[in-house]
Amino acid sequence: PDSREPRSGLGFAWTGAPGLALTSLDKPAVMYAGGGGVAGEYTAGYRLASIAALPVEALTTAIMPRLFRAGAGRPLPRRTMLLLVAAVLAYGLVAGQLVGLAVPLVPLLLGEGFAGLVPLVALLGWWLPAYCLRSLLGNMLLGHGRKRARIGAELSGLVVLVSLLLWWVPAAGLSGAMKALLVAEWWIACVSLLLMVLAPADRSMKSGTA
Repeated sequence: PDSREPRSGLGFAWTGAPGLALTSLDKPAVMYAGGGGVAGEYTAGYRLASIAALPVEALTTAIMPRLFRAGAGRPLPRRTMLLLVAAVLAYGLVAGQLVGLAVPLVPLLLGEGFAGLVPLVALLGWWLPAYCLRSLLGNMLLGHGRKRARIGAELSGLVVLVSLLLWWVPAAGLSGAMKALLVAEWWIACVSLLLMVLAPADRSMKSGTA
């Protein structure tokens, strides 16, 4: 076997670390900055909205073999890539509105302690399309051999998220936490899109060495 294969596999394994950190470190940061009540409401809202993104995560998993072939020298037509991005964005916008309709039910299911989520429906509605785009574009970068680009985009978003949480949550509570999450997700989505548009596929991926 090629001696470079373990190094390549380790590189792919590391690509999941920033994404895992994004979904793990935000809760302790909210807890630290705003206390247990704010952290509980934040987590409930995040979990509810992320359920609506599961179809997009399933789609990106299903198309990964095609994305890897694209990175190996059989690129997707630009029109196909644009259609994928447009479809995921459209789904995220529609699903965000549906999540907005479901949020008022949270206090009925979990108790009045979670009523603070209801006024923040609009923020959750705009967070979901960003999350869906981030999921798709991150896997596009990965499939095209742009592992470092994906890690860099997500790490930069993590820095933005934690910084804004520590800044906004003490003053604005749950609203500050949701706004920080919204800004960070759109940051990652926009950076990933820029990298995908401007940067070609990794040459080493094309030659089968990545």
